[in-house]
Amino acid sequence: MNGKRLSVICALLLTSLLIVMLAGCGQRESTAQPRRSVYCWQTTFTPNDSLVAAFIRHEHLTHIYLRYFDVVMTNGTPMPNASVNVAGRVPKGVTLIPVVYITNDCMMAIGQDHTEAKNLAEKILQRVRQMTTTLQLGPTDELQIDCDWTISTRRAYFDFLSALRDMAHEQHMQLSTTIRFHQLTQPVPPADRGVLMAYNTGDVRDIHNRFPILNIADVKPYLRFLATYKLPLSTAYPIFSWRVLFRGGHFVGILHSDDDYPILPGDKVLSRSADLRHILEAHQTISELRPDAHNEIILYDLQTNNIKRFQAPDYEKIYHR
Repeated sequence: MNGKRLSVICALLLTSLLIVMLAGCGQRESTAQPRRSVYCWQTTFTPNDSLVAAFIRHEHLTHIYLRYFDVVMTNGTPMPNASVNVAGRVPKGVTLIPVVYITNDCMMAIGQDHTEAKNLAEKILQRVRQMTTTLQLGPTDELQIDCDWTISTRRAYFDFLSALRDMAHEQHMQLSTTIRFHQLTQPVPPADRGVLMAYNTGDVRDIHNRFPILNIADVKPYLRFLATYKLPLSTAYPIFSWRVLFRGGHFVGILHSDDDYPILPGDKVLSRSADLRHILEAHQTISELRPDAHNEIILYDLQTNNIKRFQAPDYEKIYHR
């Protein structure tokens, strides 16, 4: 066998080997399963509750996004409210990510005052670190901010996030933020990554809207922005339900407890829930438009009534890429 022929054969073998290796890498990438996570939005987090603990274990959850507190306007000043209490130990191998919900009113109050934005960012980060230590939740490498900001408050919110991200990075923490569908039309916020909130897509005030929690058809105008949205994304899907009070055909409010509103003769209390069919339809649509948004799938949220709504095979479908 001459040298030229041997060189050709070696080149062909090397090419074949590279093709096999690349195919294997592609297969591993396509079959990789999403990170399984869940939100916890209650004022008391009970990780040792038998049903909660079983759900975390059976669904192989690795991350819990725990709402630490809200920031609301109080006497003209953004102040913390409804701080979480943790009753029990977080399961081994589960990472907690602090979440802070900020009302849009707070962003309106900040306006274009850079100093106020920076002060609020500093206070929030300090409180998160103190609570993490006090509640013995261990080190955390991420902080998430949830705010339904609008075009009018975008500048204030982005200014706030920019200051908070710099401070978080100094503490070796990443900053993430929630992204609602209507916010996809706006510039990307200054955060390390985002969570696409695939819920609250319809108008709960409309008595004829049976699926205000999630119907992907309701946000169709925003979907064309998803594929090119320049921020790494995870996706959160709803497993909750609402009891909605209507009086004379008009929306009164959502009943989180029986004493939220007086229920009068003739009132209607209607159940609104996330339908599995709509969840899977949204799942498929987002997978087609933005596959990397399913590198992590998060459920909202970890309450016993919520996690009992679906069966284990249903959760497997939701958590599957």
